[in-house]
Amino acid sequence: MKTFRLFLILFILTALNINCLKGQKYYTIGSPKEVVIKLQGNPSKTEIYSDLDKEVLIFGKSRVTISVLTKKVTSYANNDLNLWVKLKPGENAPKQDFLIEESDLHKVIMLNGTPTSYIEIFDRISIFYGETVLNFNKLNQKMLGSVISNSDNIKMPQK
Repeated sequence: MKTFRLFLILFILTALNINCLKGQKYYTIGSPKEVVIKLQGNPSKTEIYSDLDKEVLIFGKSRVTISVLTKKVTSYANNDLNLWVKLKPGENAPKQDFLIEESDLHKVIMLNGTPTSYIEIFDRISIFYGETVLNFNKLNQKMLGSVISNSDNIKMPQK
């Protein structure tokens, strides 16, 4: 009975914390650091790389990278699947039911949902769905080359 009461109290406190964010239940690329902390709680560890403009918030095996200058989310790796992160496709993303080369980032997200990880490196965006890696040109957000995958966990062209 004590376990149930404790669970109920924690559930209510979590619900109140989410309500304090005016209905916001997740964060995304570009969200302020304060929103990440409100949703995730305090990280288990923080690493700061000022020379690289990075502050890495660590939650178990998951990481959220924040720009030191802008204090906004620049990338994440949801390794423990414990992050309240979400990516949404752009409003003008055309509907299709599989990926093709030259698909854009928004189509991929519309088809497959929020990726496990999102990383921007120089002129490239890399997203991961489990072990599947998709690379995009950062400027036009078009897929580069082919899909690197050891599994069939994303929707691909019918052959």
